[in-house]
Amino acid sequence: WTKPSATKHYNHWLELAAIHLQLPAPRLAIQAMSDELLQTTSTHRDHYAQLKVLAHFADDNTYSKMEQAYLNASGLNKRYLLNALGFVNNVQRMQRYYDFLLSDATNNDFIDYRFQFPFFNQSLRPAIFEYLASHTQQLHEHIELGSLQWFPFNFMTGCSQTVLEGMDRLLPRWQHLSGYIEKHTEIRAQVESCARSVTQQEPALMRFFTH
Repeated sequence: WTKPSATKHYNHWLELAAIHLQLPAPRLAIQAMSDELLQTTSTHRDHYAQLKVLAHFADDNTYSKMEQAYLNASGLNKRYLLNALGFVNNVQRMQRYYDFLLSDATNNDFIDYRFQFPFFNQSLRPAIFEYLASHTQQLHEHIELGSLQWFPFNFMTGCSQTVLEGMDRLLPRWQHLSGYIEKHTEIRAQVESCARSVTQQEPALMRFFTH
């Protein structure tokens, strides 16, 4: 796990093993490389995957170091760091990431599409909608008006009734924005279709795994 060049498609395998399968070996390997990773200016996709894993399992001290590394970085490496910081595994860290996006620290970067990264973690989605509902004003102040209409695309990986309800709760606060309702309707239909498919397939899957 410490030598990306030795493994084909290392970036995909690392994320699968460490974040999704929660295997200890890749996590421990990346954590042991923490200082080295934050001093490296590589823009290779393998390094990006390592940063995601580092952020996902970071303690407060390491996460703070990653935020500082972002502030000191430039170019693609800076963008990778800001993205990676969003691969969080608990509500408190999700809130910290969103607070960071809405702070003056990110004034020179686009933040609108980066709200999708914590959303990849299904367990955080109810809390994410609560955060967004309570920070509507800050979101409208920090995201360019022309970009706000695209915000529903942050939810396009959703596939449940919970996501649909969350999107609907946000709608009254956002529907006055030009183009927002059209984007909301498009993504909502996609999420609803996925949720319906899961509901239809669940009985067959349950039978398959219980026999």
